[in-house]
Amino acid sequence: MLSKLIKHEFRATSRIMWPVFLGMLALTALMRFSQLLLNGGHIPWLLQLIGVLLVIGFVMGLFALAFAPLVLSAVRFRDHLLKDEGYLTLTLPVNMHQLLASKLIVSAVWYAAAFLAVVLLCMIGAFDFSDWRVVPQFASDLFLSFRKLDSSMQGQALLFALEFFLFCVLGVTAVSLIVYAAYAVGFSFNKHKSALTAVFLLFFFQLVQFAAIAVLANLFCDGFTAWSSLTGVQAGNAIFAVALVCELIVCVIFYLVTYFFLTRKLNLE
Repeated sequence: MLSKLIKHEFRATSRIMWPVFLGMLALTALMRFSQLLLNGGHIPWLLQLIGVLLVIGFVMGLFALAFAPLVLSAVRFRDHLLKDEGYLTLTLPVNMHQLLASKLIVSAVWYAAAFLAVVLLCMIGAFDFSDWRVVPQFASDLFLSFRKLDSSMQGQALLFALEFFLFCVLGVTAVSLIVYAAYAVGFSFNKHKSALTAVFLLFFFQLVQFAAIAVLANLFCDGFTAWSSLTGVQAGNAIFAVALVCELIVCVIFYLVTYFFLTRKLNLE
């Protein structure tokens, strides 16, 4: 049943994300075309103004695209579980764990897609046509360099890459769960649900930030002597290990908060 939920979630969210991707691609093409015109010689001031506005819109669009998966995930969670649609959703023969898992998986995939889209759009905006011919060779050289580095580090480079990947996955999952928890708690009240959600969202993010600062202070201040005895590779692995454990703890805490309020305190009024 989880696969069906994921398929349905992709179908619902793709109606928003694909137009966003296509819109950003069209804006990038217009921006790139305007830059080619501006480099061609004397251009009227109106076209110059339009070119500048397109560049500003492109930059703002990249920031909007980076946050689009989070906003879409939050809106989808609210509408699908906490509003009128929740009456229908909760009648499905699935449990809350499956509902939350489907939303987290789809959200993580859209985060990855948005990241790749931002990289591709930046390349389209920055590269000339002749520059694209060296991209395959650059990718091949980068892959060979990574293999040599991994061989010289006895597999540690690949380990760092896997740790970084897990760090990103747990990071976006933690952010999504914090948002879900804020919505679940805020909508458990009878009045001022949206305002209370915003308050709890700020509170949860500040709480995580203070906890992160406390962990960093304990690691790099009180434990400085222990860290100084490690090699660079060992210190890097230790830092990633601590970061992954902290992110996992954050995910577990806010998952339990979300699950508790959705199963015990859910208020669809």
